[in-house]
Amino acid sequence: MEQKLKVLITSGGTSEPIDGVRYVTNFSSGRTGAAIAGYFSAAGISVHLLHGRAAVLPSPAGGCICESYTSCSDLQERLQRVLFEDPSIGAVIHAAAVSDFSPDSIIFADGSSMRASDTGKLSSDREFTVQFRRNPKVIDQLRSYAERSGREAAIIIVGFKLTHTADNVQRTAAVQALLSRGCCDLVVHNDLTEITKEGHTASFYTADGSLRAVTHTKEEMSRRLLQLITGEDDGLMY
Repeated sequence: MEQKLKVLITSGGTSEPIDGVRYVTNFSSGRTGAAIAGYFSAAGISVHLLHGRAAVLPSPAGGCICESYTSCSDLQERLQRVLFEDPSIGAVIHAAAVSDFSPDSIIFADGSSMRASDTGKLSSDREFTVQFRRNPKVIDQLRSYAERSGREAAIIIVGFKLTHTADNVQRTAAVQALLSRGCCDLVVHNDLTEITKEGHTASFYTADGSLRAVTHTKEEMSRRLLQLITGEDDGLMY
């Protein structure tokens, strides 16, 4: 009996705490990850969705395991646990917008300082400067997380690359920079200028840098992504 495909999807954005009530985040809504999760689930795929705490969820979400995360470190811990506990997961679709930096130190005008924390509340009577530290690239660690489970089959890693430029040279360079790190089997590129209520253009690049397909809506993107992961791609560009 053929084993049912299991897919781990990340969506939404991280929230990096300054104190217990203030945090640094991004505007990722999680709609793309939710659309993919909903489409996959409706197609009979077993989906575990790790989503930012304010992210949009699939509708209906009944066919997915939905689990929220907060910060980059929290997302890392959850990814490690899920991939270790379930070696039957065949693919990871990493659509989450992970912050490149997290608040590290709070520095006050008098020179005193304290560590950023997710507890307590800084007084609004004092001005302060926030010093940030660089976060690790989660996408680079996914394969090693999966391999710790002792899985027999290789896992498929799909990365998303978001740009904000009309310059095709810059777009291509951003995609190639991600592919050059060797962490992805497939990269889905989208640009903010081409994401609207009416459409969502996405370009699919294989590990060798070849453009495999271009889609124009979230449903088309989800369908082509499923085809590529399962090896049932029809080979058409559009």
